[in-house]
Amino acid sequence: MLKCFVTAHKNGDINKPGAISRLSEVMNRKYDTQVTYWFTKYFVALNRSNRAAQPKEMWMLYDYIQLCLKDTKIKVDDEYIRSVARALKVVGANDFDAGEFYNTAKEAYKEDYANRSSYHNLLGISYPEYRIGLTFLIAQLKKAGVQVPRYSKELVEWKITNRDLY
Repeated sequence: MLKCFVTAHKNGDINKPGAISRLSEVMNRKYDTQVTYWFTKYFVALNRSNRAAQPKEMWMLYDYIQLCLKDTKIKVDDEYIRSVARALKVVGANDFDAGEFYNTAKEAYKEDYANRSSYHNLLGISYPEYRIGLTFLIAQLKKAGVQVPRYSKELVEWKITNRDLY
């Protein structure tokens, strides 16, 4: 039995264990209906849903799972989702801290941008949050040996080194 539930701010329970309060992902028709199912499986495998789902965690994993479901070479099943959860436990105290993860991704992106800039600074940089987060998530999972979906043009291209990752 899955231990997650969808809720909203008005219910006053968005910080309870298992709470999924990002309705913008749950209700978004761009995601296959199975994405929510696999997200809850991931969340239980990650931490037995002992906390509320984090907003950045929601969109990163929703986008990632959607990519996986569209990639015919990836078999999304219980074992695959458990491997994703195991790989992400290294970010935080044996749990995935999406805020820390995104901040690390953003710093790696800034460093690469500055190194590629002809003036070695950040003039003109923009931070496409969703694309940076998803690109870094795929690199982190790949480093952990998880089969990842093919990269698409939606991702940001930058040189992510192993020292940038966890």
